[in-house]
Amino acid sequence: MRKTTWRADYWSWPERVAEHPLRADALSGDEFASFLLGHPSSGYVDRNINPAYRNHHVALFLQDDWKVTPRFTINAGLRWDYEAPVVERYNRMVRGFAFDQRNPMAGKLPGSSLNGATIPRQQVLVAYPHFTSVTITDVPVGSQRYDSLQMKATRRFSGGLGMQISYTLSKQLEKVSLLNAQDAVLGDLLKTSTEKRLVEFDSPHAFVVLTTWELPVGRGKRLGSNLPRLLRGVVGNWNLNLQYTMRSGLPFAFPNAAPLETRSAKFTHAQRDALARQKGRSQFDPVFDVFFDTSLFPNRAQAPYTLRDFPTRFPDVRSKALNIWEISLAKDFPIRERLRFQLRADAQNAFNYPWFSRLQSADVTNPRFGFLNPSPNSEPREIILVAKLLF
Repeated sequence: MRKTTWRADYWSWPERVAEHPLRADALSGDEFASFLLGHPSSGYVDRNINPAYRNHHVALFLQDDWKVTPRFTINAGLRWDYEAPVVERYNRMVRGFAFDQRNPMAGKLPGSSLNGATIPRQQVLVAYPHFTSVTITDVPVGSQRYDSLQMKATRRFSGGLGMQISYTLSKQLEKVSLLNAQDAVLGDLLKTSTEKRLVEFDSPHAFVVLTTWELPVGRGKRLGSNLPRLLRGVVGNWNLNLQYTMRSGLPFAFPNAAPLETRSAKFTHAQRDALARQKGRSQFDPVFDVFFDTSLFPNRAQAPYTLRDFPTRFPDVRSKALNIWEISLAKDFPIRERLRFQLRADAQNAFNYPWFSRLQSADVTNPRFGFLNPSPNSEPREIILVAKLLF
């Protein structure tokens, strides 16, 4: 069966309508023949508006340079941004349903799953019981907030050494989803309250060091300037580049059941190691040990048809931090005035540090509830050798 789509029109043309008269099967016909006969098997036409979206973005920025000494300058700045939600110019994205309409289920709904002799009680308690589901999108009630302190120190390249160190302290919150579907204010969708929680990729601490160093070995350097020419050409004039990145862990999804007590489920590294030693292991092992305190939660999920009164994301239980080293060592061998040979070795994730950033399950009924996924979410160590001619 082939599908033909024009704009918002969708039609399916089956083969069986024009099947071969001597072959009684559903595959011998032709879809185009069905099209010419005007016999589609299904189709629909969307009746959507042509939206006119708009939003406003305001930003303020202050900056000043303070020259403390001739060789030390502080560059300080403060930035504030506000991006308003996207709205439809004529407010047509929150219209379409008559919120006070009479319940039409007093009659029959032929061809519907709601047309049986009985129906679940919860179905008649929702706003539109004659629909199995109602999806409302593009309502401008969400928001995000990002606050950060960003610092950077730079040592300009001098004496064969250049360095840059940066640190960011931040927090990012969002209000973009409902804790319960019943939280939607159908009479005025713009008054709907959303859940305030950490953004999935919130990382409060980020520390990065970049270093470029011309090793002081070789001709005209502090070391090795008197070595034999051949040996000096091999061991001298190498460039070393280092990059170290450390980021805080990411917040985990909250379990599907309310905690039994009002306390944190967070374990420190020392607590995880201590629990592992109680079980005969020297330190925490993500395969055998839970990452946070699972005893705080029951072994049964939230009962169906009940309202959720606990968050969907932990405020304090995070994955392990990311620690990555990138190392590069390179040297140019001059051949002629405009021709040189370059040899370089790159080591990505040089110390092969695994980053376990995902849970196996946040379901309290799952036997692996609270365990880290043993498959790291980082690339394994990779060493690349590069040789090229530059001219």
